[in-house]
This record gives sequence, C-alpha cells and structure tokens, in this order.
Amino acid sequence: MLLPKTLEDLRNVRPVHDEAIERASLTAEALWPELPWKEHTFQKKALSFMVDLEALCRKHGIWVRAPYPGTPIVLSNGCGDEKGFQISPTLDGQYFFDRVIGR
Repeated sequence: MLLPKTLEDLRNVRPVHDEAIERASLTAEALWPELPWKEHTFQKKALSFMVDLEALCRKHGIWVRAPYPGTPIVLSNGCGDEKGFQISPTLDGQYFFDRVIGR
C-alpha cells in the first residue's frame, strides 16, 4: 500500500481545510521537533523571534514576562541576572514563553 507523500496526495485521500492542516502541522512540529521539518516552520520562526527578543530586551534592559503563569505579559526592568527566555509548546502547536532568571 502506498502512503500519501504530498499535500495533494493527502487531499485526494480525504478533503481537508488548510486551517486543519496548519493546526496539525504545528502540533506535530511541537511534539517531534527533532524531525526534519521544512526550513521556515513555525518552531524555527518562534526560536528566531525569541533570540531577537532577548537581544532587544538586553539592549534596553526591559524584559517581557508574565508576573504569574496564565496572566497577561508585562514589561519589567531587568534584574541583571536574566539568562534569556524559555519556550514551551502548547497542545495546539503554539508556544508559551517567559524569561529565565539565574543565580
């Protein structure tokens, strides 16, 4: 039995909306980041964004963070011992993030 290899092959097996494909792709990428994903995946863009955000925070001494998990993010003065940001995948393929403080 031949398995589908392209997006069009998959659509020929079962009609599906682009939004469902995108959501499934984000979830799969978050669950299996070690697989060889396409070059411009959401995960790679998110990691690049976080590197740029860290550089911006260090430049201005202002960090983006949540005061408590699940609360809106705030801008706060740096403490001087920020290690950067940590990101964690959500179940729907997005990412939570917060700054990391080191001692």
